[in-house]
Amino acid sequence: MNQQPLDIHLTRHPNSLWLERLRWLNSAHYELAVGAGDLQGNYRVFADDRLLFHLIPSAVSSDERKEMFRLALAVARNKATGTRRIKNVGGGEHPLTKAGTPSLFARARQLKVLRNAKEGTFGFEGARRLVTGCGPCAFNFEQPEEYRQLVPICESLSELAREHEPELWQKQMAVAAGHRDLMLGTTPWSQGVANLSFPMTAHSDSGNVPGSLSAAIVVGDFDGGPLIFPAYSVAAFVRPGDLLLFDGRELHGVGPFTGVRLSIVLYLKSSVLQCPCAGSESVGEEPAVFNID
Repeated sequence: MNQQPLDIHLTRHPNSLWLERLRWLNSAHYELAVGAGDLQGNYRVFADDRLLFHLIPSAVSSDERKEMFRLALAVARNKATGTRRIKNVGGGEHPLTKAGTPSLFARARQLKVLRNAKEGTFGFEGARRLVTGCGPCAFNFEQPEEYRQLVPICESLSELAREHEPELWQKQMAVAAGHRDLMLGTTPWSQGVANLSFPMTAHSDSGNVPGSLSAAIVVGDFDGGPLIFPAYSVAAFVRPGDLLLFDGRELHGVGPFTGVRLSIVLYLKSSVLQCPCAGSESVGEEPAVFNID
């Protein structure tokens, strides 16, 4: 029997200007650490009475994690020219210089320290500027066998989401139902991204469907790397095997880490819902059901 989640309710930081100026995130940007210390376990965190994230510990087996690592690494290393590359990355805390000596700089260094970091997407793209751009990501074409193997993994995470957040899962499935050919199998997500050793800066996934849940897992051998939500002064310490369901439209970013951290994030893009449904010729029309709330 699954452990019942414990709920935490938080309110938003009142200084919106301070939030807008944030870039690199670290331990100074949160007071509550869910998944670490005394807050290890099954927790749901609510932001102004809306679900911010649900951290489900040990949801993914060891064998599944190994397979996820193998396939996510193929996505992250994909060199497809059609795959969008995230630019808003870098930073973290770098106490040592490249020579291995103590750094004199308290501030994060620039992107050149991330020359070994990689990122890639899989799944489906949506309409771009009301012009037909709907269809598979480049990864689907260039590594079709790996993509085929990724789909049941995404479906397994979808089943976990249905089990732990049935209401939100059902609403999201209803929104995705009209564009099933642009979804990752039978899931409520249209696209995934694999981030290899990316300490993401503060950002909001504004392209996601409002009210939708993203799903994230992390694999690898690393320390640190919490997902920080500075507007609510909270961080989710996602360990290998944990599942995080979260609102990607809220400001978030990855804190400093050491080691190899490979994350996989699944989400539902608004632009996919602007694609013509099967048998329809219209493009760019806002769907009747868009906001899940």
